[in-house]
Amino acid sequence: MGDLVIPLSIVGVFVVLGGVFAFLRLRPKNKPVETYYFFCPGCKRKFRYRADQVGNRAKCPQCRREWVFPPGKPSMRADEPPEGRRQ
Repeated sequence: MGDLVIPLSIVGVFVVLGGVFAFLRLRPKNKPVETYYFFCPGCKRKFRYRADQVGNRAKCPQCRREWVFPPGKPSMRADEPPEGRRQ
């Protein structure tokens, strides 16, 4: 019986690790979050925000101007400049 304690302990550790791995691998995945981009009206700094933040108030850390996250367009690309900044 004493000879089996260590091998059974090792097997038990691998069973637990396998269970943790299977749990992490098979759990439901989070839905991709819709991301929007917004340029500060004061300093034109680009901000990224989630769809659930639309309508929330925020303050630009650079120019301290307060604004509300606008409803975004999901097709807006990150490198797309705002309407007034096109060249």
